[in-house]
Amino acid sequence: MSQTIEGGQPTGRFALGVAIIGIILPSVLAILVAAFAHGADMAYSLCVLALAVIELVALVAAIYARRSVAGRWALGISAASLLLVVLFFMSSSTTTRAHAGAMRLPPGEKASSR
Repeated sequence: MSQTIEGGQPTGRFALGVAIIGIILPSVLAILVAAFAHGADMAYSLCVLALAVIELVALVAAIYARRSVAGRWALGISAASLLLVVLFFMSSSTTTRAHAGAMRLPPGEKASSR
């Protein structure tokens, strides 16, 4: 009982399980969306958002259980996953801005490269 209160093994196992499920579940959902829906960019963003929320829960639990081996593994997995989510949203916002800039050109004009 004292291990659970002080961030021991059971909390570490929980954090590790949530970190792994947080990667698998949105990945499976994204594969199903790709298989059955066409042009589902919003669905992909929702899958990434679900990954971020689940991994944030895993990160909080892993910080609490960082003294156990499973807690340290969960901390690494969830931190790496959240970093990838941030990079995904940064790259998608850059791509969106690039497409929006190209869409503002009058018909027949080409974008000048600087």
